[in-house]
Amino acid sequence: MYTYDGIAGATAPGWKQAGDYARAHDLVWSPSVAPGYIDDRAVPGNTTPTVDRADGAAYDRQWGNALEPATGGTPTWVSVTSFNEWHEGSSIEPADSSPPAGHGYQTYEGAYGLTGAAAETAYLDRTAHWAERFHNTPH
Repeated sequence: MYTYDGIAGATAPGWKQAGDYARAHDLVWSPSVAPGYIDDRAVPGNTTPTVDRADGAAYDRQWGNALEPATGGTPTWVSVTSFNEWHEGSSIEPADSSPPAGHGYQTYEGAYGLTGAAAETAYLDRTAHWAERFHNTPH
């Protein structure tokens, strides 16, 4: 079981219960995390909540929720909802600090206190940090 969306990780609703269920039934539990979420470009006029990246704090909160047994339910895996979701603001892949105008693409400027070229890989670098922490967590 996995959650996919980039919104749920902010509060982890039902993640512990899902993880407990998966463990009790010998299933894989994989909560999904994302650095943020905005789908205004993909779904104009929507009412879906936006999850602001908050310079990396949102991603850290989602990873923290996933790895905390009281909220994440001791995951087997953690999935990152990211690849090719540029229009939703959830990507972790390197981002040029000057993307093409007119598409609403966000940069990573300011993420984890980084600027310029150093910020372009901010979410990949942070993913490596969290993946290492997950690897060293009993599950």
